[in-house]
Amino acid sequence: MRETEYQYRPLLLEKTKVTMPNVLVGVCLQCDSTVSVPAQSMPRLKEARQRVMKEQNARISLELEDRLNMMAARMDARPEPFKGALFRYALARVVRDKRFARLVWKQAQSPEAKGTAGARIKFRAEAALPEQAMALAHDAGINDLSTILRGAILTVDALLAAPKQREAMKHDLRLLAVGSGA
Repeated sequence: MRETEYQYRPLLLEKTKVTMPNVLVGVCLQCDSTVSVPAQSMPRLKEARQRVMKEQNARISLELEDRLNMMAARMDARPEPFKGALFRYALARVVRDKRFARLVWKQAQSPEAKGTAGARIKFRAEAALPEQAMALAHDAGINDLSTILRGAILTVDALLAAPKQREAMKHDLRLLAVGSGA
């Protein structure tokens, strides 16, 4: 246990690498490091994070859009926020999970992923996330974000149908549904 004191200081946001000036934080009086961020500072931090978010656009087939809408309905989530949350989740998983990425690349090559693009999807994501996913996808022969997202839709749908992965995927999707304003 150490004594702390609240002070206004610059705060480096780890994920985005943005430094916010004059944020109220808890400071350890022994080591002089930031040890906590009180609730009243959260709106400013959220605003800074949102500024770093970039709008992403993708084109998918109407059939894939219907699959997305069905996933959202199964999770009792509103479709538009759920789609954005699902895409951010899938891109983050592609970046950190090679097995999932291989499944996405495989599904992206399937005939279902190659359908005529009749729907446009818009969502916001940290600018680095699609860039990281695209760098990995390029090595797999995928040259656009839409192809990754088509493969991700089919992968998530396939994992929901697989008995071994179903419960873990449902758990992740329920968390997404809650986070997307279900």
